Amino acid sequence: MKLKFNKASFSSSVLGVFIASLLISGLVTEFFRAPQKTDNIVTEYTSLFKPGDLAKVQKVHFKNGLGDLVLEKSNEGWEIKSPRMIRAKSLVVQKIIQNIEGIKVKKIFSKDPINISNFSLNPPLISVSFFFKDGESFQIDHGLIDSITNSTYITHSKKSYIYQTALLEDSFERYDLATFIDSRVFTPETGLITEIKVFRGKMTSKSLAFGLKLKEGQWLGIRTGRTMSADRVKYYLDSLFSLKSNFIMDQMTEKLEKGLERYIDRPAYEVELTTNAGTTLRYTLTGLVDSLPGINIDRRQNFVIQAPDRRHPFLLHKDHYKLFSLSEYDFLNRNKKPLSF
Repeated sequence: MKLKFNKASFSSSVLGVFIASLLISGLVTEFFRAPQKTDNIVTEYTSLFKPGDLAKVQKVHFKNGLGDLVLEKSNEGWEIKSPRMIRAKSLVVQKIIQNIEGIKVKKIFSKDPINISNFSLNPPLISVSFFFKDGESFQIDHGLIDSITNSTYITHSKKSYIYQTALLEDSFERYDLATFIDSRVFTPETGLITEIKVFRGKMTSKSLAFGLKLKEGQWLGIRTGRTMSADRVKYYLDSLFSLKSNFIMDQMTEKLEKGLERYIDRPAYEVELTTNAGTTLRYTLTGLVDSLPGINIDRRQNFVIQAPDRRHPFLLHKDHYKLFSLSEYDFLNRNKKPLSF
């Protein structure tokens, strides 16, 4: 007996098996990726933290593919403790804290090995640990970034879930050591300054090159007593407080310290700032440096600034001397020559 082969029936069967396989595969995938609504947890757009939960953080351990840093809070702000000991940009640390505190949760997944692997959480792309005064601590790990849904996946070391959250406002995976280092020489805010004096050489009453004093809303010359241009003074102060160094001498040796002393003892300029709180800050600017032990620099192309509120001296190019080689005449309203720094 010959069996008749029905091509149409066979094709239909194959197609049916294929569709069934796709359905089963989809269900399995959805099973592992579906939100786990355990214990009646509301999963849509809830907050992982309450406002103020991270307000008392004293130490942060930040790690990503570009670096591993430890930061601690001091009376002066945030400081990097490792891999170098140097002042940190407090605004950058605060941005990290505020972004994480403001995390919005979209969905919750079970914290199992498959999901941890699927969401790139072992190892994580970014890891941020927070330490508090009372000894409490926890770690937030960031995994896969999903550009289609504008979300990412994170874990909290004290919680048993993986959270799908809205993307953070900033891309912390691009942060490196340079992002955190505060390279500003003058750290007070411009609006807090009520007086500035610049001296040629060591600070004496006779060596005052120029001085500016804020009195009853007007800037006056300390030497001349004349009214200064508020716009010119503001431009000068903005330029001064935006001054940054590309070389911070945070790796001091005994030889380097002795080499610096001979320059600092014979300053080219000294600067005194007074804030509206009555705080006085004095800065020492050396003459042009011939050489410094262990530092490769061109002869007489740089000078050093020692700041009272910074642990390490700064090295700056001689072009920045123009900020200090001025007179009160440069700030008069009638002076039409533009200030250029």
